Amino acid sequence: ESEEAMDEAIKNIFMFIDEDASGSVDCGEMREGFARMGTWVKGSLNFTQDHFDRIVMRDGLHDGHGKLSLQHFRELMLRQFRQYEITQATLSASQGRLDEQINTVLRSLKEVLAATRSVQSLEAHLADIDARVTEYEQAFPSPPAAQPPPRRAP
Repeated sequence: ESEEAMDEAIKNIFMFIDEDASGSVDCGEMREGFARMGTWVKGSLNFTQDHFDRIVMRDGLHDGHGKLSLQHFRELMLRQFRQYEITQATLSASQGRLDEQINTVLRSLKEVLAATRSVQSLEAHLADIDARVTEYEQAFPSPPAAQPPPRRAP
């Protein structure tokens, strides 16, 4: 998305969250606002006041009273979006390596299967030849082996 579209989306989210229209949001407003938007997912936005304060204070994103202004909220959201993109890119790269490994294993399995089918086909062909030889031998028995001529006494 363009930067302007992103800014507009963040501003709309901020205005939705800032229920009292004070121009700043605290942890409770963020939690409630995200819950109203249907994005309250345990483990992703389920943060405590302490967690909120650490993020706000650590990143310097506060108005001096532990609240986020629109500008600070924008910075926080952009950081979160960047982190999300990095995470997704990392997962995608990992998935790509995993897909490559899986494809290598699948190719190997296909080769083994093809070889197994070839062996099975060869075994079936040899069994068919053995059966035909047996049928032939039964249909056309070999004459008894010729006896060597008797030896003459010296």
